[in-house]
Amino acid sequence: MYYDMGFLSESSVVECSASDLVGKYIGHSGPKTTKVLEKALGKVLFIDEAYRLASGGEGNSYSSEVISELVDLLTKPRFHGNLIVILAGYENEMNHLLSVNPGLASRFPTEIHFTCLSSTHCLRVLEMKLGQAGIEIPILSQTKSMEYKNLVRLVGLLAKTPVWGNARDVETLAKDLTMRVLGNAVGAEGLICSTRTVTSAMEMMLHERRARAIPDPQH
Repeated sequence: MYYDMGFLSESSVVECSASDLVGKYIGHSGPKTTKVLEKALGKVLFIDEAYRLASGGEGNSYSSEVISELVDLLTKPRFHGNLIVILAGYENEMNHLLSVNPGLASRFPTEIHFTCLSSTHCLRVLEMKLGQAGIEIPILSQTKSMEYKNLVRLVGLLAKTPVWGNARDVETLAKDLTMRVLGNAVGAEGLICSTRTVTSAMEMMLHERRARAIPDPQH
């Protein structure tokens, strides 16, 4: 879109993660960050899981160096207005990142918030993913049944857990179900995922996600 509007010289995206910017020693992160931005001149630079630049602990000074370099480079004539930089990540973690350096938020004034997929949409994605593996899941076509409504409820609960990944987590669920179905397959008949199997898998995922969210009392 920006290319068609004449703002960019190339209709391409350079994708990287925080690890592509953070160096291995003090003074290394700045040049690495500069090199990535130079590669993205005239294009879109997409930094995935950018919130990792605000992580604490060992190596945090290296991450701070990246943030400082970004703030500095995006104001220089060579880069200012000559590329689109997108920082992507979970909302709470991204808000923390933008608070780390006062100048960072002003460099990224536009925020686009993507809401979670609806529970029914997630179930359609699940049906599609299983279909690609040759597995039928009859309950997903029985939208009036109590069992289907229970699945909708479970997905809704999953969506409320921290760092719910929408279709990415649905794909994880689909892989789990595929392994379960293939493990129980008998003969050459069609592969069917039962209501009990999908309900069990969702309940297990929900239990695991909730367990992760509970702080360790020893820390």
